[in-house]
Amino acid sequence: MVTCDLLMLALISVVIPATWRLDAWSGPLFGVILLFTVGSDLTAVDVPGLLWVSGSFLGLVLAAVVLGGGPAAILGVIAISAGWFQSREPLKYFINNIANYALFPFAAGLCFRLVTHVAHLTPHNLAYYLLVFATFVFAL
Repeated sequence: MVTCDLLMLALISVVIPATWRLDAWSGPLFGVILLFTVGSDLTAVDVPGLLWVSGSFLGLVLAAVVLGGGPAAILGVIAISAGWFQSREPLKYFINNIANYALFPFAAGLCFRLVTHVAHLTPHNLAYYLLVFATFVFAL
């Protein structure tokens, strides 16, 4: 299982630079989304015996839509890495989470960018916002 996750991470680390031009890299915007995403992950609420609730996934989808797949994948890796200091999960689960939090925001951002480009959608179109919702569901 860990080998598959490491291969997925290696693939993503090659694909992100290859799709660099599809992303809208913005340092200040990335920093703000990073701050709120990591902050949300570190202040997650524990529902005893059930799950942890945080808004970090919303931050990842926001990054995927606004910045693109590459920045969203990097944000996912940073968010999971920062959250590890709180959870201290075993290494195999940590690697699995990093792979998933890199892959799914990347795929969602890439699909969002390609569909908006092909369909000529802008934030002035209603379909753009329906696509944002669909991206959230796809990434989930």
